[in-house]
Amino acid sequence: MAELRFAYAARGYDYAGAIERVAGDEELLHSLLDMFAADESFLKLMSALDAHDALEGFHAAHSLKGSSGMLGMTGLYEAMKLITEPLRSGDAEKALQYRAEVEREYDRMPVMLIGAAAFLLMLLGDVNDAVWHKGALRLCFPIGFVLLAAATALRLDHSGIDAAWCAVSGAFLLVLLYVLFGSFSVKDAYVRQDSGRRVYDKGFYALCRHPGVLFFAGLYASLHYAFALPWPDAALYSALNLLLASAEDKWFFPRSIGGYDEYKKRVPFLIPTSAGIKEIFKK
Repeated sequence: MAELRFAYAARGYDYAGAIERVAGDEELLHSLLDMFAADESFLKLMSALDAHDALEGFHAAHSLKGSSGMLGMTGLYEAMKLITEPLRSGDAEKALQYRAEVEREYDRMPVMLIGAAAFLLMLLGDVNDAVWHKGALRLCFPIGFVLLAAATALRLDHSGIDAAWCAVSGAFLLVLLYVLFGSFSVKDAYVRQDSGRRVYDKGFYALCRHPGVLFFAGLYASLHYAFALPWPDAALYSALNLLLASAEDKWFFPRSIGGYDEYKKRVPFLIPTSAGIKEIFKK
């Protein structure tokens, strides 16, 4: 039950309402979700909108509104309410105004699963660095990074960009890329497979062991305001990134990076200390 509850929470869905409507039968809820995934109503709605067929579009939209509401898919249900009314009155042109929102909400589940899979790939890369040392698996981290970027890009809304927040997002992105790829040797960090990898403790890494987690969270929060990235996406990816960093810090980095245990004793995990900040400014 916890797994499905987490999946609902990550997507901003109403688990409590959905499970209540099936009298607490989670197996039935699973079956209904599978039926929803196989339902062709969404494809029929898109085809009807392309053909400006308001009647066919209304039947498909009404079906999706009912099923999404019953299953607690809050965002999709609200989007379907918006598009159903103009289709009901025969106004296919007005309904087209809500098409992008409907597509974005409908695509949320598979896109977020791609993003979650990206973190699994990055975790697999960490396990390989610490335990297996297989050359081909070194590609897991960069592939995961690309998948996460793609999953994020697919969820951005470019119709109402906020310029100021866009600049903030750009700043967070640049700093994050510098922290991950520019502040030390990329070859040593992501390519080298021998036992010669040494801990890097300069710059941001002198303040905390995982500064990328902070800039990642800042980036995804700012993307919400700049490009309307849904909060559930930003929260899920930030939480998964924190979990990944925690696993790296506890199990993988001490085994794959020389001097990491000693580094852990003198540098905090995530929140810089005032003494550490003062020391950086002295230098």
